[in-house]
Amino acid sequence: MADEVKKGNFDFVREINADIFKRVSEAESLGRLDYKTAGLRLREAFEVFLDILINEYQVKVESKSEKKDVKPSSSEKQKALYREKRLPFLKGDWYYLAVDGGDIKRNPYDIWRLYGNQCAHPEQRPDDPAICYENIIVILEIAHDALWEIYKRKRNGRTTYKRTDFNPNVMPIGDNYVIKYHKPFDKDVTHCVMEFETCSYKDTGRVDKYSIIRVYDKSDIDESGMDVKLVERRVRDVEAFGEAASEAGIQFAGNVVVDVLSKMNSEYSPFYIVAYKFSSKPHPLEKEYLAGISIQDREGICRQITETILKLHSLSTPIYHRNITYDCVYICERTKGKPEASIIKFDCAKIDSGEFGTVIQSVKDKQSMAQTQMMMKYYAPEARAYLQGASKSISWEKADVYSLGILLADILNGDISFKPVPAMKLETLGVNVDFVQAIERMRNPNPDARPSLENIISIIGQ
Repeated sequence: MADEVKKGNFDFVREINADIFKRVSEAESLGRLDYKTAGLRLREAFEVFLDILINEYQVKVESKSEKKDVKPSSSEKQKALYREKRLPFLKGDWYYLAVDGGDIKRNPYDIWRLYGNQCAHPEQRPDDPAICYENIIVILEIAHDALWEIYKRKRNGRTTYKRTDFNPNVMPIGDNYVIKYHKPFDKDVTHCVMEFETCSYKDTGRVDKYSIIRVYDKSDIDESGMDVKLVERRVRDVEAFGEAASEAGIQFAGNVVVDVLSKMNSEYSPFYIVAYKFSSKPHPLEKEYLAGISIQDREGICRQITETILKLHSLSTPIYHRNITYDCVYICERTKGKPEASIIKFDCAKIDSGEFGTVIQSVKDKQSMAQTQMMMKYYAPEARAYLQGASKSISWEKADVYSLGILLADILNGDISFKPVPAMKLETLGVNVDFVQAIERMRNPNPDARPSLENIISIIGQ
C-alpha cells in the first residue's frame, strides 16, 4: 500500500473558493518558517472569508467613514455578519497568547482578525495577540473549523473529505508535503522535536524531491545550561556540515542534499529546520526492509555506507559522524532495483576544523543520549566513557569505525537487535569469513586495534 501524502489541513477548501484556498494553504505552509508572513496571509484569507458570506447572504454593510468610496473595514463586515447571525458557530472556548504573556479568551473571529491586524501593524498593546507561532496555530484552527462549516453546508452534509481536527503535524513545511511524522529516537541528544518524511512536486504534478526533515525547537537548545554564545555556535555549526561538504565537492550516494529551511537567526520562526533531500523515495533501514533483500544486496549496502564514511573522514576538513546507528541510514532504489544507501542526520558530527567547529560541542553534556540498549550498543567503549564525563581525548575516527562495525553486522544479519550480532551468526548466514573477521576487528574495544576503512572496503564483496 502506497504511503498517503497529506496535502495539509485545508485541501477541502479547494471546493469552496480558489482565492481563500490559496491564502490559507500559503499561511499553513509558512506556519513553522515565518509566523508573521503567515499571519498576513491569514489576514487576507479573513477578508475573503467575510466577503464569501456577505455575497452569499446579501448582507448589507455600511462604512462609518465620512470619506466617500471608503470600503467597510473587516471589523464592520464581521459585525454585520454577526448581527445577521451568518458567521458559522464554532464550538469550544478560544484563547490567544497576549503580548504580556497572558492567555485571553475571546470570540474566535475577533482572534483571527486581531492577529492579522497585528502582523500588518507593529504597534502592540499588552492585551493584543502576540505575534508568535502558538497564535498562528490557534488562527489556523479557527480558520479550519470555520471553513469546514461553510464546506459542509455547501455540500449539504455529503462531504467528499472526512472531517478531522486541525493537526499541526500535517502542515506542509514550505513546499514539502508530509507523508509520515514521528518523534525521533535521538531527541535527548539532538533536541530534534519532530521528524518528517515529505515530498515536493514539480509544476507538472510529478514528485520532484523526497525529504527527511528534522525540526528543532530553539528554546530547547540551552537546556543543558551551556553558555549562550557556545550554544549559538553549536547550532549554527549544523550548517557547517553543508558548507564543508560543498567545499570538498563530495557526492553522496542517493544524491542527498542538505538544506536549512529555517536558520537559527530566522526572526519569525521558533524552529531550526534541516531537510535532507533525496532524488527518489528513501526507506529507513528497518528489519522489514532488510528481511526482503538478499545477502548480496546487504553487502552492497555495507560497502556504500563504509565508502560514505570514508569520504567524510578523508575530506580536507574531516567530518566524523559520531552518531552512526541504524536510524541514520536511508535506502533508495536504483533504476535497476539495486538498493542505494545514504547516511544522514549529522546533528552530532564533529567537523575537524578551527573554522567550522563541532556541531555538538560537548556530547558528554547529554548523558541521557541513547537511552535504550539498541542505540547504546553502537557507541565505542571510549565514546561511552566520554558520555559519562571522562576527560581523556579520543579518536572520533576510530569511534566511527566501531559504530560502523556494529551497524554492518546488523545489516548483514537482516535485523536490528538489542545486542551486537555474534560473529558466528554472520558466518552461518554465508557472509565471507574475511568480512566477518574484519567486523570483529572493527568492534575491538581497543581503538588502536581497529582496521582502517580502506581495509574494510577492500574486503567487502570478495
